[in-house]
Amino acid sequence: MSVIIKRKAMIFRGFTRLEMKLNGKAIGTISNGEKREIDVPYKNSCLQVTQFGGKSNELSVSDGDMVLISTAAWTGWGLFLIAIIVPMMVNSLDGLPQVSSVMLTFVMYLSAFWLVYSFKLTKLTAVNELKKR
Repeated sequence: MSVIIKRKAMIFRGFTRLEMKLNGKAIGTISNGEKREIDVPYKNSCLQVTQFGGKSNELSVSDGDMVLISTAAWTGWGLFLIAIIVPMMVNSLDGLPQVSSVMLTFVMYLSAFWLVYSFKLTKLTAVNELKKR
């Protein structure tokens, strides 16, 4: 029994490998734009990917499923918004050094990265859909 997994090619956070976990156990890694076929031992196994403490949703997979890995929508825009809004807030407060805004931005982004799903697993329904993406 096998499942096909495709990692969407991306620039933002695409240069490092994601660790794939099946039923909580590490089963390997997947690179940017790579397509892999993995064996699933049980009919309804639980798939998840992680990277540097960030994780994806857990997806129930079984024989013949096709899964697409992408980043969550907030990851790119979230960093952009935090990088603009936090410095503006800190600059409006008198007496705080500029380093505070950079550190606060970094802490806020990492907190969101660890607390909210950073990656998205989507089950695809047709082989043609997997080829399109």
